[in-house]
Amino acid sequence: MKRFRDILPAVLSVLFLMGILFVFHPCGPKEDGTWMSCHWAGVAETVCAALMTVLSLLRLALPSPKAKNVLSGLTILSAAAAAVIPGNVIHLCMMADMRCRAIMRPAVIVFSVLIILTAVWNILLSHRRGNK
Repeated sequence: MKRFRDILPAVLSVLFLMGILFVFHPCGPKEDGTWMSCHWAGVAETVCAALMTVLSLLRLALPSPKAKNVLSGLTILSAAAAAVIPGNVIHLCMMADMRCRAIMRPAVIVFSVLIILTAVWNILLSHRRGNK
């Protein structure tokens, strides 16, 4: 069970990173070759997903429960940032049926919530077992 707790955040983070790069990325360039603002939201999401991936892989490598809890806390902050970026920090396209609003934003929110829940779960189980 403990190994599953370590692996789950890494799997979710890698899936989030691969998803934002290849599956639920934002809108492409306009006909004149310029980018809409949602492109920059996608870039910011890629950075957040990469950060969460690095944090989760570090969490796998480190043996210290305290270090794992710190990394889980940083993951929570990164996932919360990822959840609020599209549409709040960086504006998305105006139309609701655009890719950034219809696909990217919901997927980002779902992955962010799942990653936050697994990180909170790891911290709570660690404290419950006395591994502060």
